[in-house]
Amino acid sequence: MTAHPLFATAPMTIPRSLPALPPALRARDGLLLHRQNWPLSEPLGTVVLVHGIAEHSGRYAHVARQLQMWGWQVAAYDQRGHGRSGGPRGVLRREDDLLADVATVIAQVRQEAGCGPL
Repeated sequence: MTAHPLFATAPMTIPRSLPALPPALRARDGLLLHRQNWPLSEPLGTVVLVHGIAEHSGRYAHVARQLQMWGWQVAAYDQRGHGRSGGPRGVLRREDDLLADVATVIAQVRQEAGCGPL
């Protein structure tokens, strides 16, 4: 039986540590999205935290610290219109803005963290 492609095991690689201060992140429409990292020097991999409605990434610092205690480094961002990110509260210019934003964050984190589990 073959594993589903989403659950296939990737070759083991050593992930790199995320930068303590992540670079500014611009969404496809130019909106600035605030990011923060909780890096480790030798992580098992990287977790990207995505907060819910009417929240911000800082509210998940306790989750990030617990994940670090388990060996995972963490990256998070404030969604548009939330926390320290730009944009009016509750407004999307396009219906897929949130999906495009998380794809942009994941691409940047993947580039920073290397090929380890994400």
